[in-house]
Order: sequence, then C-alpha cells, then structure tokens
Amino acid sequence: MSRNVARLFMVGLVATLLAGLVAVPVAAKTATLSGTLVLPADVSGPGTGAIAVITLIDATNTSDSGNIIGQQRIDGIGATPVAFAVPFEADTINSSHAYAVFATVVDGTSVWQNPTGVPVITGGPVEGVKVPIPPVAAGDATITVRTTVPSGTTFGSSAVGIAALIKQETGTLVSRQVLPTMNGDLPTFDIEFDSSLIDPAATYVVKAAIVDGATVWESPAGVPAISGGATTGQVTVPLALTTATIPVTPAPTVAPTAAPTKTPAPTKTPAPTKTPAPTVAPTAAPTKTPAPTAAPTATPTPTPTAAPTATTAPTATATSAPSATPVPPSGVLTGTLTYPEPHKLSAGATAVVALVEGKGKATDSPIVATQIITPAGQVPIGFKITYDPAHIDPAAVYTLQAGIFDGDQAWVTSKGTPVVTNGVQANVEITLAYRPDVAKGEVTGSVTGVGVTLAPGAESLVVLIDVDSGASLGMDLTSPAKLPAPFAIPFAVSDLKANGAYVVQAELTSDSQTWANAAGVPVITNGNPLSGVQVVVTEVAQPTPSPTPTPTLTPTPAPTPVPEPDSGLGSGGLLLPIIVIAGLILVGGFLLARSKDDEPTPPSESPQTPTDPTATKQDVPADAALDPGEAAALMGPAVAPTVPAEPVASADAPAGPPSPDRP
Repeated sequence: MSRNVARLFMVGLVATLLAGLVAVPVAAKTATLSGTLVLPADVSGPGTGAIAVITLIDATNTSDSGNIIGQQRIDGIGATPVAFAVPFEADTINSSHAYAVFATVVDGTSVWQNPTGVPVITGGPVEGVKVPIPPVAAGDATITVRTTVPSGTTFGSSAVGIAALIKQETGTLVSRQVLPTMNGDLPTFDIEFDSSLIDPAATYVVKAAIVDGATVWESPAGVPAISGGATTGQVTVPLALTTATIPVTPAPTVAPTAAPTKTPAPTKTPAPTKTPAPTVAPTAAPTKTPAPTAAPTATPTPTPTAAPTATTAPTATATSAPSATPVPPSGVLTGTLTYPEPHKLSAGATAVVALVEGKGKATDSPIVATQIITPAGQVPIGFKITYDPAHIDPAAVYTLQAGIFDGDQAWVTSKGTPVVTNGVQANVEITLAYRPDVAKGEVTGSVTGVGVTLAPGAESLVVLIDVDSGASLGMDLTSPAKLPAPFAIPFAVSDLKANGAYVVQAELTSDSQTWANAAGVPVITNGNPLSGVQVVVTEVAQPTPSPTPTPTLTPTPAPTPVPEPDSGLGSGGLLLPIIVIAGLILVGGFLLARSKDDEPTPPSESPQTPTDPTATKQDVPADAALDPGEAAALMGPAVAPTVPAEPVASADAPAGPPSPDRP
C-alpha cells in the first residue's frame, strides 16, 4: 500500500507541475520603434490641443502593402519636436519585407504629415528615427473613400480612421488622410493627391483601416481607384475585423517624454536593424540576383564582339600609345534621362549622372566621372559624360547612376545601368523611378571633412556600392552650404544579399576642388549601421602634374651636348693645320741649309776680331758660312715670315766690297 500511495503521489505531483506549465501564457515578443516628429525650419507648429498619430505599416509591393503593424496616438502633444514610441510584435516582422513609418498631426483643420514614408526596421533604424512633418500640401485631384463595417460594430472615442492611396506595383503609399476624431461614426475620406506624380502605366488602389486601441479593422484587399491614368472619383472600401491585434502603449504621453532623453540610442541602431537586414536578402536575393548577374555575364559576351570598337579599356591598361587610337569613341558616354510621370520640372531642377566603378574592393573610390545639369530642363534630358579610358579596368563593372531632383520631388535609378565594359557607350536610355517607389530602405548619415571650404553651388554625391558584385544600388545628391552635409540613399531591401558587403562612397566638389573618401564606409549588414553613417572626405590631388611639360624638358639637355661633335670647327681644330705648316717650314729650312753646306767655302785669311772698327753686320753674313743647326734655329716658326733671307745665302749673290786687308 505504501508503494502505491507513493506512486500516486508522484504522478499527481508531475501532473500538477505540467498543468502549471501549460497554464502559463507565452508572452509575445514586443519591440518598440522610437524617434521624434520634427517640423521644418520656419514652420509654425500645432497648438497644445493637437493630436499625433504615428503608424507603422508594411510597405512591400505585395498584398500586405499598407497593412498596419503598429500605431500610437498621442493627445495634446504640445511643442515640437514630439517624441514617439510605437510598439509592434517582433514576430510579425517578415525579414524580406520593407516597413515604413508615417506620422500625422491634426490641430482642427490644420494638418502636418510626412508625404513619403521613412524606412525602418529592415531598411532603416528602430531607434532615433526622425520623421519630418511639413504642412500638408493641397493636391489637384481628389478621391472620395467611403467605408463599410459589419453590422453591430461600434468604436471608442479614441478610434482613428485612415485611408491611403497606394501604387500597387511598388507598394508605395502616395497620399493619405487620417481622421483622429470619428465621433463613433463611419469615416468618409477625401484623399487629395498630385496627378502629375501618377504613372499612367501603373494601377493605384485605396486601402482603409480603423484602429481602436489594440483592435484593427482593415480592407482585405485594395480597391482600384486609378488605372491607365484615369481616376475613379469615388470608391467604397469594406472593412473587416482582423484576427491579429497590435500592442498599445498604456500611457502614450509618458513614453514620448522619456524617449528624447534616450535618443543617444541611435548608436544601437545597427543591432536591431542588422538582424532583419541580412535575412532580408536571402529571400530577395535569388529573385534579384539574375539582374546583377546579367551585367557580369553580358560583359564577356560583348567583349569579343566589341573588341574592335571597345578594345580601348584593355589596351589602355597595357600601353597608352595603342589605346590612344580608340580613345575618342570609348571616352564618351551619351544618353537620355526620363521618367514616366507627367510631372513638369521647375526652373530650379537639377539632373546628375555619375559613372561608377565597382572593383569588388572597398578601398577604391568608385566615382569615375560625373555630370551635373543645371537647369535640367524637361525630360528627356540629354547627358554626355567624358572619362579617361586609361583608367578603365576591363575586369571591373561600370554602371551609370542618375537622378533628377526638383524640390521635394526626386527620380532616381533603382540600380545602376551597366556601361563601358559591357560594350554600351552611346544612346543609353535611363528611365528613372519616382524616389518613394525605390526607397524601401535608406542609408542615412552625413559627409564631413577637415579644411573643406564650400562655395555656392557645391555638390555632394554619395553612392551605395555592392562590394561583391561592383553594382551601385543607389545614390543621393545634395547642394550643401556647409559641413556636415546630410545624405539619404534610397535602396530596395530586396536587392540585399545574405552576408553581402555594402559601402558608401562620397565625392564633394566645390569650384575646382574635389574631396572624396578613398576607403568605402561599410553599411547595412554584418553589424554595420543604416543610419548615423559618417563619411570623412579628404582633398583629391588634381591631375595637373600629368600634363606638365616634363617629357619635353628631358630632351633639352640633349641639344647642349650636340655642339661637341662640331668642335673641330672651333679654335682647337686649327692646331693640326698649324702643325703641318710649321713642319713644312722646318723641312724647307733644313733642305736650304743642307744645299748651302754643299757649296765651296771661300778662303779666309784671318778672322776678324769683333773689335775691328771697320767691321759691319753686313760683312759677317757675307763671309761666314751658316751651320745647319744655326739655320734651323733661324728658320723656326717665329721667323717663318723671314724666309726672304734666301737670296743672301745664294751663291750668285755678289760679295761685298773687298776688305782693305785683301790682296
């Protein structure tokens, strides 16, 4: 009996423990998206009775686009900036999706809100997010949206109604209206939008939602509102209660006030963002990988065919002389920029085209050449980029990044267009995408440097590079008046690859000076940040030394030695003729002396004494015979002109008058 009792006791104990474990609920992992709402400079803000609504949505170009992930309502916000903290379920985040945050502040009939979403989580930070809230600009077109809900549905006083116009192909939220005060009634919305930003080839749908605390009613599918450029004036959107709930903040006004003190948390941005970012790419990489691989695979194919025309790059690396022949066709890139929307550019619009080199290394500056067109005019906009073919690496990938910037509107390349080494040189047609369509992710930061002085018209160009493929994934152009110069590079989250390496490169130009960072700054993956990126630039030495006439100076020493071979015509060259003439004179004197020696010498009775008063100089040479040695001495070079002395020594010469001593 004792054993049975003991067994029953143990079984009961285990059952009780298991029951206790089962009874404990598994709490969902809740994360928080925090940041601040910021008014533009010189813009008056809302009053103390204003209401702020911050909404976190799925911004992927799928059926989930526009779905609400988290929301926070803040009553009586007071002065700006306004801190917010939006809770969301971390388990609901899809690493292959893009997410964006929108904010609206309503004060009576005045409204402030960001027109385009700020990328977060997988394509941006989760802390220190800054959301600009300019006053809402009126649109030239309106869509009226009516909503329906199941009968018997009631809402609380804090329920918020939202309706949005979404571009179906990209999942871009084009325009929206937020009604924080519904008074228990079904909301009717009037969504205003700019018709010049509507792509006539795209389809736009309307989605709506009502958020009441943790409960959400949403439209299961978007209702078509614009197709082929034609707008439907009114649509009806049915709303249904979703099975999932969103977390709410118990005290929305307290959470924001604590957030500003913790804004230094942006340094932690990489940690949360890096988790989704690497995993984002795996799913998207396979689908998008064909696009990048198309450029490399295309490179070998055209290279053989383009070798006769585009052999410039290979030959340029080997020798500059042969490459000089094909330089003209390969040193120029021409084409046009355009976009599909009917928007008319203002007189202040600017276009930029950059030739970007991807060497597969993060240590080389990739910006080969740029062209900035101001004013841009209207599309299509022609461009012409010149570059030095001698600097082209035939093994590298070269792409064109371009953008058109017109105030708050911008059109950019979603990816670079392959050129140069793939054989494309002329008539490059680049269709730019509306920036919000591309900005599913965003790398933000600033460009700074030491000793940089910016003149009016300075330009800051920052490019995002995939180190592995060499492709450029996005760019941003600004005209900073001073440093640091902020930048925000849009990119598609689906373009990321697992464990991929990405860097940003900057080029700052002002007048004739250029600054750049030689080494790329790692971003996005592998624990690197998406926001708060600092790029330090240093001055780039201008290529003035190359054109210097150094080569022409080296031959100049050659002319100086040239006269040396002609030195025989100088004073030293007369020595040989003088020696020859002197020799002839000596030989002649010697022969003359010898001939005189052979003549009979007249007898002389007695030598005259020098004291003879009657003796003269003329008598001495007449009677005395010259010794050959004396003759040679007399016939030296110094007496060469005295050769006429020959008659004196001649045998026929008459002798002088007889001496008185002679018989």
